[in-house]
Amino acid sequence: MNPFEDIESQSTRGLNGGYSKKVTHHEEAKKFFRWLEKECEKFPSKYPELALSVVGWFCGIRVEEIGRAGWKDLDKEAEQGGDSERKDFTGWEITVWANKEKSGIDKVVAVPENAKHWLELCEAHWDNAGIKKACTNGSFAADDHTQRMKKLRSKFTKETGIELPQNTARHSFASHHLAMCGDAKLTAERLGHKSSGTGQG
Repeated sequence: MNPFEDIESQSTRGLNGGYSKKVTHHEEAKKFFRWLEKECEKFPSKYPELALSVVGWFCGIRVEEIGRAGWKDLDKEAEQGGDSERKDFTGWEITVWANKEKSGIDKVVAVPENAKHWLELCEAHWDNAGIKKACTNGSFAADDHTQRMKKLRSKFTKETGIELPQNTARHSFASHHLAMCGDAKLTAERLGHKSSGTGQG
């Protein structure tokens, strides 16, 4: 269930306008998730931060998109659509809507096996009163998730000496998805790019 095991850092050249990014944060990510798991055990109201981290690191959902995707948008019985050889299909998918006013779909992201287990852990604790108070819109994250995540990263850095910039999750997702699937077009689609050579990172 470790998505980083035996995966070397990969370049995302071609996915973000022709320049290359290397991801070297897999060891830090492992430490962060184990640390965050313990934080949630001590403070159950932090499970929304774990859920947000899961869909960012492992599903490629942008921080600014998190308010448009929640538990009601998680399909645990998805059917393979389009290309039957999509290498990241697992039967779980999350729909990220373009915005609250439009009915069109911005993108559908696959939920890998490791993310399934993390989300099941979060869902099992979602009845916590503190979570219900913090998550009023049905999102995977708390309403004030930007401030909460900033505070969480600061605490993680203070306790471990490891800094994780806000965009670390998305860059790591892109590189590791490309490394595991070997399909630049599919990775670009999961990132929400219009094609393998355009779009924003």
